[in-house]
Amino acid sequence: MSQSSNSKVHRAPRLSVECLEDRITPVFLTQPQALTGGLPGFSTVNGVSQNTGGLSIAAGDLYPDNVPNQAGAFVENEFVVGFGPGPESQVGIFGRDGKLRGSFTPFPGFTGGVNVAVGDVLGDSRAEIIVTPASNALPIVAVFTPQGRLLSAFMVMTPLYTGGLNVAVGNVLGGIGAGGYNGGFTREEQDAYQSLFGVNVSNQFKQEIIVGTSTLSSRVVVTDGVGNVQRDFFAFDPLYNGGVTLTAASVDKRRDPGFTFQAGQEDTASYDEIIVGAASQAPLVRVYDVWQGGANLTQNFFAFPATIGMGVNVAAGPSDFIRGAEIYVNLLGTSIIRTFDGETQEQLAQTQVFPPQYSHGLNMATGFFSNTTAFPAGTTVPPSGFYDPTDDSTFFNNFGVDNPDFLIQDLVVVSADGPFFQQPRLYTGGLNPAPLNGP
Repeated sequence: MSQSSNSKVHRAPRLSVECLEDRITPVFLTQPQALTGGLPGFSTVNGVSQNTGGLSIAAGDLYPDNVPNQAGAFVENEFVVGFGPGPESQVGIFGRDGKLRGSFTPFPGFTGGVNVAVGDVLGDSRAEIIVTPASNALPIVAVFTPQGRLLSAFMVMTPLYTGGLNVAVGNVLGGIGAGGYNGGFTREEQDAYQSLFGVNVSNQFKQEIIVGTSTLSSRVVVTDGVGNVQRDFFAFDPLYNGGVTLTAASVDKRRDPGFTFQAGQEDTASYDEIIVGAASQAPLVRVYDVWQGGANLTQNFFAFPATIGMGVNVAAGPSDFIRGAEIYVNLLGTSIIRTFDGETQEQLAQTQVFPPQYSHGLNMATGFFSNTTAFPAGTTVPPSGFYDPTDDSTFFNNFGVDNPDFLIQDLVVVSADGPFFQQPRLYTGGLNPAPLNGP
């Protein structure tokens, strides 16, 4: 694996704006031994032995929200978690209040753990749940409705590879002109346009599925929602055998040169980049553009000292009212998160989520949960972000509509090696990046 210490590969500036909460998907890595003694796969907490397969976590708008039927849609996110190795594979969907809203078994009888992602990969204005095996299985990608109905399933690599897949969802190939909560019109907006104006806005936008090898190599494959391969590359040197972690986000802070708001005009700088972390051996992060063809390396930096010799997990999303996603990097073997400016790689914050002896790794996602800027503290009004699918920035468009909620996503964190039943820790977005605002 190449471990160049250059912090950035120079390129012509790309201008962008980012709305990303349903595209961030963590990777799931369990520890081979117990945290505090006992059998592998178990830890002893206060004298009680618990399963420690951990959770993967993602976020997205999976259910209709209780809002008026109107052309402007409001969005509330749900948590989606996948169980790690141990029990039969399970996917759970939780509201921001922690109440279970749905669950299903993606691979009956399979006990190797699953990773999850959320996004509109079929272009139907509905968010799907994408599930991959985390270990010891064929390289299968399966797309489900929130109710657990299988929509598509396919293999992305040779069946000889059984080392597990990590998965993310993003607008990396330009299928969407601007960002969006699910990559386009929301469910409510689609229904409202149809009922109020007789206009069908479904099937206009879709995102891509991004998978990477958890072990043995750094192969990254981009497909559509039914398995057609769009990109296929090695994120690190072909001889590197340590696996990758993945997320997708637009890290650029400005739009394309000469962009002006108008219906139908695409801002290519709003396309997401693929952000890849080395899953072992070195805390190296790389960022790739793929929308122009191939895989163009744009950033390359060590999130922690290169001599540490441990891998990292990655997530990304805008949380500080500034266009362009922050990159969140967890040093595996710890519960430390470092926050970086996604465009400059400047370190903005460092947070330790759990006591050092508690967690040997974190899974992270970004989502719209708290809405701290929209309603006063203590209000019972649910969080909701006004959504204009043609404008994903803080600029006022021709109609005076603004989308500031796109830029104040929250960060949610779970232990990757903790109990299967745990409440995600929420760090709210605001005037500072999410970790600085506290849980």
